[in-house]
Amino acid sequence: MIDQLNRELQNVKEQLMRKKKWERRLERKEASLSLEKIKMIHLKKRMDKEQKDVDKLDRLSVSSLMYSLIGRKPEKMDKEKREAIAARFKYHESAKKVADLEHELAEIRSKMEHVAGAERKYEAILKKKEQLIHDQHSPLSRELYTLVEREAQLNIGIKEYEEAIEAGYRASTALDEAMKSLKNAKNASVSDMFGGGMIATAIKHQRIQASRDEIHEAQRELRRFAGELADIREFTAEKLEDRGFLTFADYFFDGFVVDWFVHKEIRASEQKTSEILRQTNKMLKQLTKQLSDMKKERDQTVRQRIDLLEGIG
Repeated sequence: MIDQLNRELQNVKEQLMRKKKWERRLERKEASLSLEKIKMIHLKKRMDKEQKDVDKLDRLSVSSLMYSLIGRKPEKMDKEKREAIAARFKYHESAKKVADLEHELAEIRSKMEHVAGAERKYEAILKKKEQLIHDQHSPLSRELYTLVEREAQLNIGIKEYEEAIEAGYRASTALDEAMKSLKNAKNASVSDMFGGGMIATAIKHQRIQASRDEIHEAQRELRRFAGELADIREFTAEKLEDRGFLTFADYFFDGFVVDWFVHKEIRASEQKTSEILRQTNKMLKQLTKQLSDMKKERDQTVRQRIDLLEGIG
C-alpha cells in the first residue's frame, strides 16, 4: 500500500509541477514572442529603408558621374550596401527567432494538455492521505508520509536537473560547432588577406554564412537551456542575461554585422563564443554536482522510509 501511495503521490506531484512549469514557461515565451514581433516589424522597416537608399544611389545619373570623378561614390555606395546587408541579416535573424518561439509555444501548449487535471488529482491524493493517517489499521503515520512526500519531491527535482543538464549539453555541442565554423571562417579570412583572390573571398563569405547559421542554432539551444534553468530556483533570468545567455546572438547580428568580413571581427566572434561555451560548461559541472547531492539525499530518504516500515508492528 505504501509503495502504491508513493507511486501515486510522485506521479500526481510531478504532473502538478509540470503544469505550473509549463504555465510559467508559456507566459515567458508569449512575452518574448510579443517583443520579438515588434522588433521584427521595426527591422523590416529599416531593411526596406536601407535598400531604398542603395536603389537611390544606383539611379543617380549626373550626381553618380560626379561621385565617380572625385572618387567618392564607391565609398558611399559601399557604406550604403553594407548597411543594407546588415539590416537584411538582422531582420532575417529576428524572423527566424519568431518562428522558433512560435514552434516552442506550440510544443508547450501540447504538453499542457497532458497535465490539465493535475490539481484535481492532487486534491484526491491529499484526501486519501488524510484517511490513511487517521485509519488505526493503516501503517501510514505522519512521519512516514513526510518521508514518502520528500522522496517524491526529490525525484521530481532530480528529473528537473536531468532535463536541464541534457539541454545544457545540447547548447554546449551547438556552441562547439559554432566555434569550429568560426575557426574555419577565420582561416579563410587569413587566406583572403594574403591575396587568395576571388575564390578565397568566396570561400570566406561562404564560411561566414555557415557561422551565422551555427550561431543561430547555438542561440536557440541556449534559450532552451535558459528555460530549463529558470525552473531551478538558483538561476534567474537576470543572472542568465548578465552572462549573455539570452542575448548571445545579438552580439553578432545587432552590433557589428557590417564588419563581419573584417578578420579581427571574426576573431572577436570566436572569442565571444568561446566565453559563452566556457560559462555553459561551468554551469553543467555545477548542475552535475548538485544532481549527485540530490540523488544521495533521495537514496537516504528511501532507506529511512524502509527502516520505518520494517519497524512497524
